[in-house]
Amino acid sequence: MKITGWSSRRIRLTINRLIVLHHKPIGAVYRKPHNGYFIITNDEERQLALEPLASQIAELKKRTQIIRGVEF
Repeated sequence: MKITGWSSRRIRLTINRLIVLHHKPIGAVYRKPHNGYFIITNDEERQLALEPLASQIAELKKRTQIIRGVEF
């Protein structure tokens, strides 16, 4: 990334650690041109942060079901 010089992977891993290990309320928005991370400060922002996570979970469930159903 331009500001830090870090790779996007390193940023994602750092954000994940802040959330999971340090319980920091960080959300993400994936709406171009306003992609990015933000500190969650209220319930509206919490819902905004949960929407893409719920979508990711649903897609992962689909993939899991398909892989489980593959016969060899």
